[in-house]
Amino acid sequence: MTCSYYQQAAIVPATAIAVALLTAALLLPPGPAGADTATCVSSSGREAERCLKRANRSRRRGSSEGNILLRTRRAVTDNCDDDDAWALGYPGLVNMASQVPRTCTTYATELDDTIRAVDDSLLSRKQLRCRNRLARVAGKLADRLVQTTGRDCLLVNYTGSGCDRLARDLAVADRRQWAVDRASRSCGDDLDAVVSAPGVDIGERTAAFVDSLLTRWRHYAQATYPPNDLDATAALGQWPVGVTTLQMADVSRLDVDGLSARPVAVELFYPSTAAATAGIPLDATTLMGGQMPPSPAYRDVAMATGSFPLLVFSHGFAGTRNQSIYLVTHLASHGYVVASPDHHGNTLPDLLNGVVDFDSAVNRPVDISFLLDELLAANATPGDFLEGAIDATRIGMSGHSFGGYTTLAIAGGAFFYDEPLIVAGFEIDPFGGTFTDTRVKAIAPLAPAAFMFDDAFFTGITVPTMLMAGTLDQTTPLADNQQRPFDNLPANAPFTALGTLLDGGHLAFSHACDIPGPLGNLLTGDGDACSPLHLPWRHGHDIINYLLLNFFDAALAGDTAALARLSAASTNDIEDLALQAK
Repeated sequence: MTCSYYQQAAIVPATAIAVALLTAALLLPPGPAGADTATCVSSSGREAERCLKRANRSRRRGSSEGNILLRTRRAVTDNCDDDDAWALGYPGLVNMASQVPRTCTTYATELDDTIRAVDDSLLSRKQLRCRNRLARVAGKLADRLVQTTGRDCLLVNYTGSGCDRLARDLAVADRRQWAVDRASRSCGDDLDAVVSAPGVDIGERTAAFVDSLLTRWRHYAQATYPPNDLDATAALGQWPVGVTTLQMADVSRLDVDGLSARPVAVELFYPSTAAATAGIPLDATTLMGGQMPPSPAYRDVAMATGSFPLLVFSHGFAGTRNQSIYLVTHLASHGYVVASPDHHGNTLPDLLNGVVDFDSAVNRPVDISFLLDELLAANATPGDFLEGAIDATRIGMSGHSFGGYTTLAIAGGAFFYDEPLIVAGFEIDPFGGTFTDTRVKAIAPLAPAAFMFDDAFFTGITVPTMLMAGTLDQTTPLADNQQRPFDNLPANAPFTALGTLLDGGHLAFSHACDIPGPLGNLLTGDGDACSPLHLPWRHGHDIINYLLLNFFDAALAGDTAALARLSAASTNDIEDLALQAK
C-alpha cells in the first residue's frame, strides 16, 4: 500500500474538514414544496441556462461576468421563496440565490480551464483554431443538452408529467454524434495538443472528450433543474426535528493529554412536535468559537411522545458531530432518535488545536459502545429527558469514511491491521481488536475506509448492511473499500446491498461542497465530489436519504413497503444509482 488512509487525510483535504463547517449553509427552516415550486424551477433554471451561455461567451471574449451573475440571482429571488429553496435541496432562499450563479461560474470556469490548459505560446496557429472551435462546440452542446436534459425532462417532473427518457436519450445521442463529427473535422490529430482524453486512437480520444462534455452538461442540468423523481421518503418527514447536546465522559479511558476522562460530546436529534417548536428559533451552532447560522432543528425542545428506534452516526476523519446535517435531520424527521458523537482527538477543532488521538482507530468503536451504554441507561432512568424514548431492540448505525470504518468495526468480529501508518510524521503501531456490539442490528457505512479489514472480516457481519459508494471516490476508492466488502459479506443476512452513486465522489456524503469561496476551495482541494464531472451533491443527498431511510425502516421495523422501495424494480429507475443486493 503506497498511501494509507491516514496519509491521505493528511495530504488530501480531510474527508470532513469542510463538512464540519457546513452548518453555515443551513439558514432557514425546511417547509413543504409550495404550489409555485415549478415556477421557481422554471424561472431559475432558464436563467441558469442563459447564465452558462453568457458566461462561456464572456470567457471566450475576456469580458466581465458581473452583470450575468446579478441577473441570475434576481431570477431566483424574484420567483422563489424559502419553501421552494428547501424543496429543491437548498438550505433557504439566501443560499439558493448565491449557489445558482456560483454553479454557473464554476462550470464555465472549469470548461475554460480544460480547453485552455495549454499556453497559447505552445500551440501552432492550426492548434489555436482547433481550440477555439472546440470551445464553440462545447458551448453549443451545453445549450442543447441543458435544455434537453433539464428543461425538457427534469422540469416536467414538477408538473407530474414525468420525463420521456427515450426521447431525451435519442436527442442526446444525436447531439453527441454531431459534436464528435464537428470536433473531428475541426481538430483531427491536433486535438491531443489542446486537450487530454483517454483512448487508443484519435477517434476514441475525440469521442471521450465529447463524452466528458456530455457529463458536465448533464450534471449542470441536474444542478439547475434539481431532479424530483423520488418518492416522499426522500423528503423531510412529519416530525419537526429537535436537537440537544449531551456532554459525556468515559471514566474508563483518558483523554489525549492523559489528565482526565475521555470526553464524548454528542449531538442528539429527535422527533419533536409542532406545538413544542412553535415560536422557537432555529438552532445556531458554533465552531472554533465562531457563531454559525441555524440548522433545520430546534434546540432543547420537548421530544414527541413515543418509543423510537435509535441510530448512531460516526463522522469522518477531522469531522465533527455536525458533519452530515442533511442526513441526521432527515432520519429524525421520519421518527428516529439520532445520536452523532464527536470522536475526541479526531475532530477538526481538536486537530487544529494539536489535540490528536493516534489511537483513534481503536477508540472510535469504543466511543460508540460507551455512547449506547449511556443512552440506554438514560432511557431506563425515571425523569430523564430520554426516559422511554428509545426502543432498545431497534438500534442501527451509519458513518462516513473513517466513520464507515467505525461502523464496520462495530458489526464485525476480530481484526488486526499490521501495515505501518504515518500521521503528521509519527508512525502508528499496528492495531486491532474485537469491537462487536450486538445491540446494533443494522449498519449503513457510507464510503467507508474498509481497506484496514481483510476479506475474512466481512464474512462475520450478519446484520442487514447497506454499503454506499461513489464511482469517482479518490479518498476511499470503490473497488477496495466498498465493492470488496460487499463481495465478501454473507448472503444469509436479511438484506445486504451496495448502493453506488454514479459519478459520486467521497465528499458527496457530506455537505463540504456547499461551502463557497476561497475557504471552500481550500478545504475541498480538488473537490472529490465538487467538480462539474461529479454528480451534483444535492441530488446525491436525496438518493442517500431515500436509501438509508428505507433501509433502516426495512431492517429495524420489518417495513415491507420500505423493502420494496429498495428492490430492483424500484431502484432501476433512479438513473444516478447502481444498487447491488444479495
